[in-house]
Amino acid sequence: MKLTRNFSLQELTKSDTAIRKGIDNEPNADQIDKLKTLCEKILQPVRDQFGRVKVTSGFRSPELCVAIGSSLTSQHSKAEAADFEVLGVDNAEVADWVHKNCETDQLILEFYTPGEPNSGWIHASYVPFQRRAQYMRAYREDGKVRYKPITGKAVDLVWPLFLKYGLINLDNGLANPVNWFFLFQVKSILLSFANLTIIFKS
Repeated sequence: MKLTRNFSLQELTKSDTAIRKGIDNEPNADQIDKLKTLCEKILQPVRDQFGRVKVTSGFRSPELCVAIGSSLTSQHSKAEAADFEVLGVDNAEVADWVHKNCETDQLILEFYTPGEPNSGWIHASYVPFQRRAQYMRAYREDGKVRYKPITGKAVDLVWPLFLKYGLINLDNGLANPVNWFFLFQVKSILLSFANLTIIFKS
């Protein structure tokens, strides 16, 4: 069953765990309508902008939620959310685009590591009314999952790496001369997920 031009109901309900455990993960008519709207509002626009979208998790029935340790109140269980990534495109870049161009209830860049474009995935949800418009990143710290708002662009999360490796001096905002060679070696990588071309002009 087609939900939009490039997305099917099968893509939004497929689960290896459900298949392995024989769990029924079929949504009802109302939930199918919600999945269709989710595709129309978020997934199809992303597909049109970037190309192929890989949905890693969509609808989850209550039994599937229990099986994978997900909350029964998760927006996945309400057919309002999907986890996805775009093959070959930095997850932070995609998340920033969704934040700017789509109406989302909750948008989370999950377990993304700056400097590793293919790390993590994107969680996006849609509701027709009273959208929270939350933009966050999820990360693990001290064995716990924590959430922190993204106040600018996700691609700018690269800056903590500059500080960690002494590439930027907070006192004067300049690159550490000792690390100039390394800075230029990683220039092409950094430019792929941060709009820092002015800094690196030669």
